[in-house]
Amino acid sequence: PADPLLWGRPGPPAFAGRELPNTDNVAGGAAAEDQSAPPGGGAWWLEATRSSAEEEAPPTTDADSSDSPWCSGATTPVVASRAGFPSYCDLYGAGTAIRVTYDGRSLLFNESRALLMSGSLHGARSGGPRSWRRALDTAVEQGLNAMEIYVFWNAHQASNASAAYDWSGNLDVTGLIAECAKRGLFVTLRLGPYVCAEWTYGGIPAWLGLEYPDIEYRTTDPRWLAAMADFVGAVAARVRAAGLWASQGGPVVLAQIENELDVDDLDDGAAYVAWCGELAVGLEPDVPWLMCNGAASNLTINTYNGQDGADFLAQHGQNGRVLVDQPAIWTENEGGYQLWGESADAPSDYFWGTSAAALARATLRWIARGGSVVNYYMWAGGSNLGASAAAGITQGYAFDAPLCSNMIPHQPKFDHLRSMHAALRRVARALLASGTVAAPSKVRDATTTTTNASIFFDEATVRAFVYDDVAVVENDGADALTASLLGVGGGTTTTCRDVRLAPTSAALVIAGGDECGTVLFDSAVVAPEATMYRRRDVVVRGDLGPWSDAALDLDGAAAAWDDAVVADGPVEFTALTAKRPSEQYARFRRDVSERGLLRDGANELVVQVEKSSGVLLFVDGAFRAHAHEQSHDQGAVNLSLGFEYAQVPSVMRGGVVPTLDLVYESFGYHNLMGRWGAGRAAKTKGIYAAWLNGVSIVGSSGAPWLSAPGLPRGADGAVPRTPQHPATPPCTWSVAEFDVAPALVDAPGALVLDLGSLGRGHATLNGHDLGRFWNITRGDASARPTQRYYHLPPDFLVAKKNRLEVFDALGGDPDGVRLLHTALVASPTPVLEDAVDSPASCLE
Repeated sequence: PADPLLWGRPGPPAFAGRELPNTDNVAGGAAAEDQSAPPGGGAWWLEATRSSAEEEAPPTTDADSSDSPWCSGATTPVVASRAGFPSYCDLYGAGTAIRVTYDGRSLLFNESRALLMSGSLHGARSGGPRSWRRALDTAVEQGLNAMEIYVFWNAHQASNASAAYDWSGNLDVTGLIAECAKRGLFVTLRLGPYVCAEWTYGGIPAWLGLEYPDIEYRTTDPRWLAAMADFVGAVAARVRAAGLWASQGGPVVLAQIENELDVDDLDDGAAYVAWCGELAVGLEPDVPWLMCNGAASNLTINTYNGQDGADFLAQHGQNGRVLVDQPAIWTENEGGYQLWGESADAPSDYFWGTSAAALARATLRWIARGGSVVNYYMWAGGSNLGASAAAGITQGYAFDAPLCSNMIPHQPKFDHLRSMHAALRRVARALLASGTVAAPSKVRDATTTTTNASIFFDEATVRAFVYDDVAVVENDGADALTASLLGVGGGTTTTCRDVRLAPTSAALVIAGGDECGTVLFDSAVVAPEATMYRRRDVVVRGDLGPWSDAALDLDGAAAAWDDAVVADGPVEFTALTAKRPSEQYARFRRDVSERGLLRDGANELVVQVEKSSGVLLFVDGAFRAHAHEQSHDQGAVNLSLGFEYAQVPSVMRGGVVPTLDLVYESFGYHNLMGRWGAGRAAKTKGIYAAWLNGVSIVGSSGAPWLSAPGLPRGADGAVPRTPQHPATPPCTWSVAEFDVAPALVDAPGALVLDLGSLGRGHATLNGHDLGRFWNITRGDASARPTQRYYHLPPDFLVAKKNRLEVFDALGGDPDGVRLLHTALVASPTPVLEDAVDSPASCLE
């Protein structure tokens, strides 16, 4: 074909090996037989084999491009530009400034109009440069010409205001921007500092609330203004030092201050909005600044976040200026988010995902009404590493994005959008040439057209937005239709092919000239080629052992309570872990010296905790019960822990005093701040109150509490396990080492851990916290875990002796942990379907 981007691409090469049965791929069940590769890493299966049914993909590279020249194309693919659809490489000139301006139709780069198709990639949610390079190469392959990047304040400055900023590893913001530049990708830089983003605390560092307990975030509170200005100023200065602003010849052509700002509850809201705009322009006056989905300064462009922006455009945005003197920019074309313990069918908050057809339709509806920038949020979600996930949010972020959370293409969505990008690239100049936004035109019913009369479809259902000889034709109805565009486009066209419109669709159609009636792309028609893949999952190591286990040591180590705080009740978690900002666990102890309070037999301990928390109860050092609440919310909630106790007589005789130990686990701070019911005050976590058998055990009248951050770990090898009893007890650390062939790390696809045999906790690879794992089911008929497989970024892996450490709060069987390689291969027949949460598309 003239433009190969209009066609689906073949899958990556198939590898010979022991492939998981389909039941394991789709349903997540255990394989019926030992699927493991031989000891030593299973490198034997890396010799590629192809059957007649499988086609090899174009070669990909994971070469280090850190020192390669920008836009050379020597080691990286480069955006293919076309008039109206620029590549940064078209403008790159080693320090030559790029002039970025705008009007009501579009952005202009050096006076030329630009259509941007963009995707969100968060550096901090991926492993680092190797992961970025793979993802950005894929972005170019899919036909994007821009990327959108967030900066997370509490990741870069986690501990206190005087701490140095961390720009290392996956936090190297300027390194990520430079990798975009090498491939011809423009960049929108979102500085926040409040980002929301399903990121813990919305990106705001917890230490700020500890330093100023009565601070009011996102207001004119001078303490907030000073802290915010310091951070965004540091980011802007770092970008300038690297020469990355467009005014310096760099790829950063847009920047955003604040995020989804609602000031209706503030007396001085207008003053804060104005201050944000002035701050932004002072940081970098030569690029347009954005304020998205809420209040916007007169110095910034008001942009849209959501699933369908047609109404936003009809109202000219929230400031009345969009499509008047500001271009229509969609900063978040949202694709869904996932919560622990929930399913796509009945989410309690957000939505799980969007089909390829629905996502494409919403995008074309935006373009039809004058939109000129579209950004997929997320395009590549990645993983919530360490303690970064907000309350209740899964470790894998945005399962339903165009890239799976393990960073392989999510088919058929990836190829369907790829075809749309190619079609838009082809007609970008025509879409933007008029400089005005088209009003909808009536569309003729081709089945009733005669030589004397024509019948038009009802504009409430069918309409065309015509730009010169290009139209976006929409059919909102439930039935397929045949339409004629004769006389709708420009020029003197006298013949035009009839257009078949799928139900609930938007189609990009040639509306004039010899090709009149040619459908370049229909949102509702997913090409068969896009479904002709199958996911191939191969077990690299079926047993990562031998494992060395260590138990929770509440008393054996002399230092277990050396850092404890003594108080009338449990110390608030944020304050308790102030010196350990990435800590997710704390422990609390209280002796039960009151006679008759602890009963012989059944007992109930009720603890009041912040939502999205877990608690484990130990009595006299023995595990007794656990409870949790995992909603994406904030506020107090009561958890009940029932347990049996049979040693009360020792208390009555004045003997040993029983001890209650509580292990507390934070599932992240809520990400909302000052919007949708969330306040502007500092957030809290932890245990707020407790009642034993209905009697409060918090307060000055009872025994004191000991509170300490983290959990004391006992000696390795101290947890006996047998084939008859393979599971570890709650709060056990298990460590194993494994090798992995470098060729496998570099191969197309992804390496993942199957943690379906464990309970809940954190896994660490070579010192990198992979985030929370949790074998909690979705709450639907499938009985599938919300997430079972966890991506291993190539940046975190080494060839020999990878150290995997698992802390399992609930206990599980480490011998069931497996290392898998997952990839897409071509299929001779359609396999995949365009559906939300299709288990055959992504290994989640």
